[in-house]
Amino acid sequence: MKTTLNTSAKQLVAKSFLVILFLVSASATFAFPVKTHRDTSISAGIKAQLADLKKQRIFHFPRSVVRFYRRHNFQPVWVKPGDDAKRTWQGVLLINCVLQFGLCHADYHPKEIDYTQLRTILEYPDQVKNDEKARYDLMITDALITFINHLHYGKLNPYLTSAKIDAGADTGFIAGKVLGHALIESNLMSAIIDVQPQTTEYAELEEQMRELTNLEPDCDTLPAPQVRKMAINLERMRWEAVNTETYLAVNIPSFKLVVHVRDATFGFKAIVGAPPTPTPQLNSTLTDFTTAPKLKISRYLNEPPGANPKGVIYFWFKNPFAISMCGHPEKELFTPKERDLSKGNVKIEDGQRLAELLLKIDGNAAEISALRRVISDYGMRNFVLDKPIPFKITYITCEVQNGAVVKYDDIYNLDQKLEAALYNTNEYLVAE
Repeated sequence: MKTTLNTSAKQLVAKSFLVILFLVSASATFAFPVKTHRDTSISAGIKAQLADLKKQRIFHFPRSVVRFYRRHNFQPVWVKPGDDAKRTWQGVLLINCVLQFGLCHADYHPKEIDYTQLRTILEYPDQVKNDEKARYDLMITDALITFINHLHYGKLNPYLTSAKIDAGADTGFIAGKVLGHALIESNLMSAIIDVQPQTTEYAELEEQMRELTNLEPDCDTLPAPQVRKMAINLERMRWEAVNTETYLAVNIPSFKLVVHVRDATFGFKAIVGAPPTPTPQLNSTLTDFTTAPKLKISRYLNEPPGANPKGVIYFWFKNPFAISMCGHPEKELFTPKERDLSKGNVKIEDGQRLAELLLKIDGNAAEISALRRVISDYGMRNFVLDKPIPFKITYITCEVQNGAVVKYDDIYNLDQKLEAALYNTNEYLVAE
């Protein structure tokens, strides 16, 4: 009997132990969950805000900003105290100096990028929440990416919209990568400014703009008419920028074609479209030219058939507007000072001189005698350039000549509309 009771007691104790063990285990699993630590770092804030589509809407180039931080492992770039503060102040100073580049300060988050807030973040970081620091970091990045794109492409580029650029337009230029490279340079400001067009006419006008805007007391007010005039033409030059020393440019308001080569330019009088039938702006490439005694050539032409005088030469470039450019030997056509006279096509004085110049540039000066012979014989022959030359038609209403700004009539009345768009105003601005 004693043995039986002891065995039963042991069995009961064993069962009780198992029940207690189960209850403890269940309590640990279900009744008392382990608390997890939420990451409140600046990096986590950056990642969370980039994942929030609503918060992305304030960015001008949201996809570019996301790509930038993904390459930097979502680490903050601008709000870290210490040696990086100098780089941060350079970036913010650049954002506040956009006026001298003909751009509008309101486009670069001026309300969010506040000097006092930045000083507090860098000098007294414990006084600012990490989410606020993350937001400030993002604002500086988007402002600088926007500024880089505007300097390089222009704000209102008719060929490349902001959406296309942000999606990763196949141009070989990516603002986020430029900014990343600038971060490791000794001078961040210089690395960013270098993205501007490298043409002489752009550099000269930008220099004049910089000198003039040094006198402007406030970058948040509408600049003077002369500054606005320069600004819209810097904007147009960004649209038409070329990356070569050799190119041809027809400028509609100046009624002129200029051939640019290293350390030299060659000018030709031009006839352009009248206001009812304007010549379009475009970027293209001049590939060949044809002596044309009779107008039998159909490509790109919107002219009626007929005979041409001896010496007429057509210069060919692809374009979606069906316009042509031809050289004419009749100098009297180019006597008027205002030469907005055509139905959209471009006519050049002394096309033979232009053709000979193109052959020299192409390294085919030996063909000049053949060109002269075929013109003398009133013949038709096509001359193909071994190296096609960049060609553009622009609408520049002011430029620098011999160190002074020269203005041209706004013959198509395009300046005021562009000014309004560049400075974010709904009303046309009063011209100077």
